[in-house]
Amino acid sequence: MIDATELSRLKWRSRRGMLENDLVMERFFEQHTADLTPQRVEGLQVLLDLPDTDLWDLVAGRLQLGAGAMPATLEMLGWMRDCQLAHPR
Repeated sequence: MIDATELSRLKWRSRRGMLENDLVMERFFEQHTADLTPQRVEGLQVLLDLPDTDLWDLVAGRLQLGAGAMPATLEMLGWMRDCQLAHPR
């Protein structure tokens, strides 16, 4: 698990301009905070570097990550998709 300061920074960084992304990220942290490892955080950071529309298209399944994506990034995207599917808009 990551420390409280890093978690706080990660949550702040995950705040998005799109409501849909914000809702997914809120659920993501509610469900998976205890499961975050440094490798998973690194994978999550890759997703958080994306523009809002690209992130949403990935979560919604309209886009796919490239074949060279890190396993941790793929795992975090899967978790985000699960959070979105559990509470679709």
